[in-house]
Amino acid sequence: MTVAVNFDRKAVEVTWDKNGYEGDVRLVATGAEGDVHNTSAMKNDGRAVLTYPYDFSGSSHVQVLGDDDTVVDEGEITVG
Repeated sequence: MTVAVNFDRKAVEVTWDKNGYEGDVRLVATGAEGDVHNTSAMKNDGRAVLTYPYDFSGSSHVQVLGDDDTVVDEGEITVG
């Protein structure tokens, strides 16, 4: 395994209301161009990191989805 810093991407931490949901969640971020990115399932601790291309500037609609695709929380973020 090699560990290295990647300067080709920028990372943003997203936080949300756990809304009492105790199962695993995954994030789905949809961009203005219809591009969709998602994370692997993770513990619902109310925070996760999304990465974007280094030169990306714009907004994404982010949904936090439970195991059964129930929407735990959602909102818009702007990445500069």
